[in-house]
Amino acid sequence: MMIGTTSFALRYRYLDAATAPPLEDQLEHLRGLGVEAFQICENVRPREISQARWQTLLRRAQALDLRLSLGCMTMRPEELLWHLERASSLPSRNMRVIFELDKQGEPSRDQVMRLLDSIAPALQQLDMRLAIENHFDLSSRLLAEIISQYPPQSFGFCLDVANSLRKFESPETVFDLLENRALLYHFKDYRIEGSNVGFRVMGAPLGQGLLDLPGLLQRVRSCTPDPEIYVENWVPATEDTSNDAATDLQWLEIGIKAVREHALANVV
Repeated sequence: MMIGTTSFALRYRYLDAATAPPLEDQLEHLRGLGVEAFQICENVRPREISQARWQTLLRRAQALDLRLSLGCMTMRPEELLWHLERASSLPSRNMRVIFELDKQGEPSRDQVMRLLDSIAPALQQLDMRLAIENHFDLSSRLLAEIISQYPPQSFGFCLDVANSLRKFESPETVFDLLENRALLYHFKDYRIEGSNVGFRVMGAPLGQGLLDLPGLLQRVRSCTPDPEIYVENWVPATEDTSNDAATDLQWLEIGIKAVREHALANVV
């Protein structure tokens, strides 16, 4: 099992591009927390990283034995192709993507299929696999129906245990529908606060909320021989961004320890 994190675990450090630190300067600290793999996602604006800085990032990650991968959120073929070409220089052959129409509503089945059809030749040429992440814009059932029409050597899933809660899909439902093509996993925890007139979902440190972490890890083990699990956070925002950034790292450390402890328990 490879335990990693994504750049969303550094959410508050990268809210403002003007004050965000160089991404390459974060790698050593992440490695010190026990991170083995790091997924660079859209929140750190990878298209704004110059080629020279990208090479620096790769060298530092290699020196730290930290496996890099890439992710994006788009429905535009040219944007997805750029990320695929950039990702093809990384050790991982998986690139994670979320389908979103730039805040313009939910993508349709036909739109998703046109995008997949357009990108399939590039995946084969670059020897890459698309790890499609479940999200609240599309139901997991619809994703499963669409992807079943495409070859598993090129198309699979990134299973996020909490992203589909807004679709009223539990983590177990997401696994039931998507685990047969799972390429990697995003783990985060949550609590539900409610009253007689409504409820809201709030983040929690991994292993301290409602997520059945031991049960889902057991499922991961049963369907993926050498899984990649990326720990993420939903740290509630306060008026102190510096404190929120520090909490991100605290929760990340808690989450990594929780995954490792439960994974070892499952092996025993």
